[in-house]
Amino acid sequence: RLRELGDDDGTVDEAPFLDIRDRVLHHHERGLLGLAFHPDYAENGRLFVNYTRAEDGATVVSEFVAAGGLADPASERVLLVIEQPFGNHNGGMIAFGPDGMLYAGSVTVVRNDNQHHAHGQCRPLDALAGQRVHAKV
Repeated sequence: RLRELGDDDGTVDEAPFLDIRDRVLHHHERGLLGLAFHPDYAENGRLFVNYTRAEDGATVVSEFVAAGGLADPASERVLLVIEQPFGNHNGGMIAFGPDGMLYAGSVTVVRNDNQHHAHGQCRPLDALAGQRVHAKV
């Protein structure tokens, strides 16, 4: 749940700016991982959220649209899903670069034990986990 601070007094607004608790897994290093407002947010109301999906623990990067001061949870457009075999080090930073592209980083577990090697999580080049991706949105 994202909340907005009041304009002048720093109080937290009663209504959440965006409430997607029903789809976010919040446990240990999982949850709401990142937030980025489109460079033209004031005109188009678009924002982007990186979160851990409740149903399977995957990392999701989605677009939402805000109108009237609140983001609409029903406006979600999923842009990227990254399967996460482990519940830690899932990353989640998202930001717009100076080129106007949306950048999303993810992290994967890289350890020298058989559990992680058996799952192929030493950052194979064809896996999204552990990569930085960018998109024109």
